[in-house]
Amino acid sequence: MRRKHLVKKLLTALASFAVLTVYSEWVFALPYMTTSEISVTGDVAVNGQPAMSSYTVVSGSTIVTGANSSAFISLGKTGRIELLADSSLVLTFSESSIGGQLVEGQLRVASPAGVATTITTPDATIIADPGQASNFALKIESSHTRVDTTKGIVTMREGSNEKQLVAGDTATSRNLDQSGSNSSRPAGSGHPHLPFWVFLVAGGVVATAILINA
Repeated sequence: MRRKHLVKKLLTALASFAVLTVYSEWVFALPYMTTSEISVTGDVAVNGQPAMSSYTVVSGSTIVTGANSSAFISLGKTGRIELLADSSLVLTFSESSIGGQLVEGQLRVASPAGVATTITTPDATIIADPGQASNFALKIESSHTRVDTTKGIVTMREGSNEKQLVAGDTATSRNLDQSGSNSSRPAGSGHPHLPFWVFLVAGGVVATAILINA
């Protein structure tokens, strides 16, 4: 009888271990889900619903701020975003990335090294270099986008034109440097750089021809 009891306990323990193993593998197989915490001032809505401080925001949420209002979104180790008044942002993020679409208004983004950050606006794309920490402000003004960089390296791209900014630099989408990395001069265009003596010889030949024909 005692032997049967021990066998029963052993089988129960083995069954429990098998269930725990399967459950653990299932949990670790789940995709990484990052959540964020929002702090609000004034009138702020998340996915159309009024938001309060400590409200949890998930990736893919739409955040809208009213007049004289703001929202501070903490992403933990991934970084942080401050959405200022009269702004609308579709925010996406993961353990190693911050992304989003700024529909209108302005925001500030801060991210540590190792986090890829890309924000789009109606006419530009702003990409922060993930190799180092970055901090920049983005604002939609009338029909163009303005970016101010305070830390790191940020690239502003508009169509085939782009400009790289470092701390202290400012750029607007309608005034990107046309000589940027994507705007190279076509082959054969412009005047080749010739040695100065070539022009002297050419001038001498012309002057000699004039004197002979005089």
